Parts: sequence; C-alpha cells; structure tokens
Amino acid sequence: MPKAPALTTATACSNALTGMADSGWHVGACRARNAIDPVGYSLPAITQLAEACVTPIDLSELMVPERRWHSVTLGQVDLDVLGHLKSHCFDDAPVTDESGLPCAVVSTSDIEVSFTSGSPFTTESQELKRSFVPLSCPAERLLDTLGQHRAALVHGDGSEGVVGLVTISDLNKHAFRAQIYPKIARLEQRLADLIDEHFEDPWEWLPHLGEAKSGVVGHWEVLRKEGLDVSATSGATLLQLLTVIGSTEQLRKKLGFKSAKEFGELKGRMPRLRNAVMHPARPVVESRNLIENLKSSIMALDTLWNATDGAF
Repeated sequence: MPKAPALTTATACSNALTGMADSGWHVGACRARNAIDPVGYSLPAITQLAEACVTPIDLSELMVPERRWHSVTLGQVDLDVLGHLKSHCFDDAPVTDESGLPCAVVSTSDIEVSFTSGSPFTTESQELKRSFVPLSCPAERLLDTLGQHRAALVHGDGSEGVVGLVTISDLNKHAFRAQIYPKIARLEQRLADLIDEHFEDPWEWLPHLGEAKSGVVGHWEVLRKEGLDVSATSGATLLQLLTVIGSTEQLRKKLGFKSAKEFGELKGRMPRLRNAVMHPARPVVESRNLIENLKSSIMALDTLWNATDGAF
C-alpha cells in the first residue's frame, strides 16, 4: 500500500474535491470498501480528509419526524395511502416491515406502479431503497445519499432507531440554509482579518479589485465620515475578499495553496453557494442533477475554512 503523502489541509481537501469527486469516489465509499482511492492515498489518509473536510448537518429540524410521515407496508399497497401521498405531492415514503419498523424508502411513482400492477412489495423488491443517514450527518454523506436515492431514513443516537425521513426537497428548507450560512459569514470574517493583518495600507490591496474598488472605497469613506473607525475590508464582498487573497501569493501560500488556479477553482464556487443559502426565493437545489454541484461547493467551503483555521 503506498504511503500517504504529507498534505497541507488546503491541498488535502482540494485533492479530495477535485481528485476523488471527479473519479466518482467519495470518502464514504472508500471507507466502506477498505480501498485505495485512484490518486494514491491510503485509507487512513482518506479517513483523515473526511474528518478535516466536514460540515455536519443536524437533521432534527430538517427531516419529517416519524410521527408525521405516511408510510407504506410490505405487501399490497393501500389505496388510501397512495391517494394521500399523491394529494400532498409527496415524492417518497418510508416502508415498514411486518413488525412496523421502518426498513427502506420508496418513490411514490413506484408505489403507484405496484398498486396498478397488483405486485406487492417484498423484502426483495428492487424499488425499495435501503438508505440511512445519522441524525448528525456530514454534508458530503447526506448529499451523496440523497443524490443516489432521493430520500433516506434518519436514525437517531444510541438505541433510538429510525426517527425521521429526509428527502431532496428538504435541502430547500430554511433549516438547511441556517446551518450553512453562518460558516460562510465566519469565513468572510477570517478572510478580512487575513487581509488586514497582511497589508498595512488598504491601497496596497484595493487595486486587485479593478473597477470594483470604487464601491469598497465609497463604503469605507462614508463610514469614516460618520466617525466609524472600520477597515476597508468591511465593505468588501466574499468574492472581492477571495480575489485579493488569490491575487496575493504570500497570502495564498499561507493558506496552503500552491497556485492561483488551485485557489481559483474553490473561489468560483463560493459566491454561488452564498447566494443560494442567503436568498430563500432561490432554491438551493432545483433538481437531483444539481446535488453534486452543491456537494462540491460545500466541500470547497470546508477546504477554505480549514485552510484559514491554520493561518492565524
């Protein structure tokens, strides 16, 4: 087994984003299969990356709790259950076994096919998706699961068993946005602090913004005239802060990025993620096909977060 190379947090997470995701592998798969990933990292290194590049998602406010869901049972489909799922536009439902315990999820369209064809669900039915996620779930694992199965049963801590159902639709809830945006806001603060610490004079970094610097300078000057002692970075957007970092070799290398291209691949994902989670009128995920983009953006956020964490 090849020895895992020594990696900075930024480079390691970036490799996890570009190398593993592009090849179709993810940390959960490598861990489960006890395998070596295509770019040559040993399993311990991959596990370490998983722990370093994680935004945990608390599903307690995101999921549909067991007491509120409508499930189907193994065997013949009940017409009333099918009617309720369709009338409420539910795309997926939990499946319970003979003892009443949740054992899988199934799409409403497959439930309808089962009913019209008269084919009962059994433990061997291929339509049943045995997808489970923990109550506190790493964002990457949650998005991988929903990208593959659309829905998953949520198991609680200890001996609680299954406590809820989470679906792709739940990613557009305020509860999901509320867990992502604070980390973006804190990342903005960290980037601003890095710039303020590195440059003695704001006019050393303002030219990196091109024509956009006029808006930052205007905001800064207005506040100063009002007697507010603030840094020029207080008026810079996330994209502008990232532009300054990416254009400053010393700062870029301080965060562990060897090239502007490597940094730029992560930078491009941040404004889209920020806009998606802060504007409720815009869906975070419009379709199942876009889940991979969301996962890559959150991994990019985690990469930048961990890089700045070691820079102070």
